Order: sequence, then structure tokens, then C-alpha cells
Amino acid sequence: MKKRFAVLWICILVLALTGCKKTQVQQPDPTQPSVPQATPAPTPTPEDKPDDTPTVTDNPALTVMLGIWEQFEGDKDVYIGGSSTDYRLATPWQVPLLDKDFLQGALFLSEEQIPKVKAAASLMHSLNTNNLTVGAVALEEGVDFKAFATEVKDRILQNQWVCGRPGGMRIVKVEECLLILYGSGSYSGSFVDALNEAYPEAEVLCREAI
Repeated sequence: MKKRFAVLWICILVLALTGCKKTQVQQPDPTQPSVPQATPAPTPTPEDKPDDTPTVTDNPALTVMLGIWEQFEGDKDVYIGGSSTDYRLATPWQVPLLDKDFLQGALFLSEEQIPKVKAAASLMHSLNTNNLTVGAVALEEGVDFKAFATEVKDRILQNQWVCGRPGGMRIVKVEECLLILYGSGSYSGSFVDALNEAYPEAEVLCREAI
């Protein structure tokens, strides 16, 4: 009986010492270079989160588009602004001038015209761009607005459309920007109404059926 009690007591003591054993910290080897410890990234607070509000600084094209958008009464949720490399949902957005594929493919600018543009913005129907596509381009000083608009008009009219043809197009001068618009039915009509409300002094340079 005593022998069993002694064995049991030894087992308990061994387990207790094992559980209380401290993990030894490995001392750094002075012959090895020290490795900097990574600093954990701080947890973002609501103030640190990026703001999706469009930045209009130094982009008169986006300023014009946002002015029209404030008056637009259609379903804003079905539109997307910007380009494939930089876009925002349900609002116009800036177009990077380095995105030549978009400027040529969606806004019908020629390669020679792009250097004459100092800022751009766009808005497109997310289901079918032929329903409505609008681009605004701010032109460099000294550029002939009418000649620029005529060249864009010719490129639009010569385009081979896919997924249906838009009903018509128009190019409008708004302050220092050209607004390039093509679409069909109520989509383009609603945007034109907003354009006229926001900028009643806008000058229509081209207007054609497609």
C-alpha cells in the first residue's frame, strides 16, 4: 500500500514539475547578423479607410461630369465610371490618360488627339455600353474644339457596332471640355436633360443619328 502511494506521489510530482517548466529563451548568437522584427500593421480605424468620394482636383472633365450627375434622375446604380484600370460604381470617374485603349475604343479619340487632352472622365451603362456611354475630355489650350469634335464624330459614325447600335450621338462643348455622348432611348434622353439643367449654356457641336 505504501509502495503504491509512493509511486503515485512521484508521478504527480513529475507532472507538476513538467507543467511548471519555463521555456528557455534562446540567446542570440553574437556572431550572426541580427534580423529585424516585423512590426504588426495597425488595425485600420474608420478614419483610416479610403474615401470613395471622387477627387475633382485638377480634373475639370470629372468636375463637369459630376455637375451633370447631380441633376441626373435615372437609375444611377446601373452605371459605372472610369475605365477598366480605375473605376467607380454609380458615379462618373476619371480616366487615366495612359489608358489609350479606353480613350480610343470607348471615346473614339485618335492616337493623335490623345496628347491634346489634359484630363478625362467617363460614365457607361454597366449592362450595355451602347445604352449610354459618356466621356468628357478637357482639351489643352489652343486646341480647335470644332475640328476635334468633327474628327471624333467621323470615327463614331464609321464604327462597326456590336450588341446593337446606339440610336444617336452628340458632342457638346461645356466650358473647357468636350462631352462625347452616344446611346439610345430614355438612357441618353435622361442624361441630356441633366446636362441641359446643369449647363444651360452648353454648345452642341455635333448631333447625328447612328
